[in-house]
Parts: sequence; C-alpha cells; structure tokens
Amino acid sequence: MPVLAIDAGTTGVTALVVGEDFLSIAAIRGVDPELLARKAAERKAAPQPRPRSMW
Repeated sequence: MPVLAIDAGTTGVTALVVGEDFLSIAAIRGVDPELLARKAAERKAAPQPRPRSMW
C-alpha cells in the first residue's frame, strides 16, 4: 500500500497517500470513514477566508 506518511494527532488521522483511496486507509487505521467524509464536507461547505489585499 503506497502510504507515504500517517500522522495520528489530536485532530484525527492525516495521511499522505499516493494511488490509494484515503477513506480505505482511514478504515484500516480504525477511523470512521463516514466521520471523515462528513468533516471533509463541512470544511468544503464552510466559507473560506478571503485573502487580504496588500494595498
């Protein structure tokens, strides 16, 4: 399995994965894939901060 790095920290599991589905890696690591998908959708739906102009 081509996993380059997995970090299990306080915010959950972060994986740098090449050529594999992230959720399958998360399931192997014991993380609920539905929770990860829900969190990803929440982050995507949240308003992104606009970059401040330098001028």
